[in-house]
Amino acid sequence: MKALIKKAVPFVFVLSSVAVAAGVITKDAVNAKVAALASAYNDDSTNIQVVFTDLNVDSVRALDFGVKGSVNKKGTENTLNLNVEGVQYHYGNGANPTVTGKLTAQLDLLKAFGQTFLNNAGTEFEELAKNAAATFGQSYGDALSVDAKLVDLTKDQAGNVVSAKVSVLAVVDFSKLPATIKVEDVEFKSLQVELAINRAGAAGAFRVVMNPANKSFNQDQTGMKEVIEKILSEDAEMYQHINGFMKWLNDVATELVNQKAQQ
Repeated sequence: MKALIKKAVPFVFVLSSVAVAAGVITKDAVNAKVAALASAYNDDSTNIQVVFTDLNVDSVRALDFGVKGSVNKKGTENTLNLNVEGVQYHYGNGANPTVTGKLTAQLDLLKAFGQTFLNNAGTEFEELAKNAAATFGQSYGDALSVDAKLVDLTKDQAGNVVSAKVSVLAVVDFSKLPATIKVEDVEFKSLQVELAINRAGAAGAFRVVMNPANKSFNQDQTGMKEVIEKILSEDAEMYQHINGFMKWLNDVATELVNQKAQQ
């Protein structure tokens, strides 16, 4: 699961204080590095911001971090305002490392995709969630329990979907793991996700309790601490990864705001 944190780093984070190599690195230093990378994609129609809100690192790993970020883009057909809010990671005593977060996306979905898309998404939300969970859990057998359900579906007088909300809870019972699955290969203990859509956009929240026995937590693996150090030292390979992520983010946003639903 540390790998997922590594991928999330380019989009978030502010450092309160970190001991790296010769001295103490302040959050201002980290923010300056990340802001410089994001500035390559910012112009009159685009604004990408990445802010580290907290980071507590010891000599081995990141113990806590906080993240927020945003992508604002104007296009020929639409405007996107994406906000990643309150993402928090806490290692605690190491028994249940936990990541939580929320996101909102303001985008006129009718302009971008049309009412048929919303109708299909609303009625198929629950089935899609269950199918995705079932596919993921094929290797886990009875060790993985999944509760995916449609918790809200609102339609107008014409029967068109106005809003829909789905929730997914997945829990791994380590005592039931098949012999083919090692404990160190399981990334999480539990996963909770809520996703809601309406005509004006989408919102989501998640909570993941990670498996500290997963091999990604081993000291020989690249984690948050190492990622931060590479950002600060302007490591070429790390910068290439971050630039690739930001380019992908910008490309997706560009497509969304310039897309017009077929009538």
